[in-house]
Amino acid sequence: MYYTNNPVAEAMRGFGVPQMAFAHESQMDEIAQLLGMDPLEIRLKNCLRKGSFTATGQRLDHSVGFEDTLRVIEPYWRERGFNKNTGYGLGSMYYGIRSLWR
Repeated sequence: MYYTNNPVAEAMRGFGVPQMAFAHESQMDEIAQLLGMDPLEIRLKNCLRKGSFTATGQRLDHSVGFEDTLRVIEPYWRERGFNKNTGYGLGSMYYGIRSLWR
């Protein structure tokens, strides 16, 4: 007998993405520290924008929202201040899906 409300787990869309996001966001923090920059500033300086090209060559012709979301949290980030002992973290990523529809 099988219970249909208890399916086994397996890899689905996005498998491995959280682990990679943690790795590249940790790298961004380390680079910012080495350069003496605020972690938010280095992300704002290097964020994807409309017209940017991704690593796979996709041109971002429409709104990306990357910079906008960082700007929204900026006052909260500034208020708390970055300190490794505060327990606050910062991360932002773009997960692009190339559309074949024209």
